[in-house]
Amino acid sequence: MIRRALILVAAAVALVAVAVPVSGALSAPHKPPKPKIVAVGDDYYAPVSLKIHKGARVRWKWNMDNFNTHNVVLNKAPRGVKKSKFRSSTGAIGILFVRKFTVPGNYKFVCTLHRALMQMTVTVKRPVKKH
Repeated sequence: MIRRALILVAAAVALVAVAVPVSGALSAPHKPPKPKIVAVGDDYYAPVSLKIHKGARVRWKWNMDNFNTHNVVLNKAPRGVKKSKFRSSTGAIGILFVRKFTVPGNYKFVCTLHRALMQMTVTVKRPVKKH
């Protein structure tokens, strides 16, 4: 009787030892990649062009030493993208504007207050097909 109980306990311990790493791996939270950062300064975006993968995020961050107000407005986009979803507020300091890009193609942005000086392009790459 004692031998049978020991065998059952050993079997239970073995099952737990196998199950814990598998369940731990499956329940680990998935962190999205950090967004690409674009500085919004007096009369510039930096960088002026980005290449990202589908599903990536871009964060525009207004510099703390700006004197002028600026914004980020989508001027041209791939077919099916709502331009109104890519329009930041207008201001000088402390603004953050984050957007996720889900449609591959070229996105052209401008500051509507400084169109000639502040332009940038975000190119969203198509996912690589695995064979």
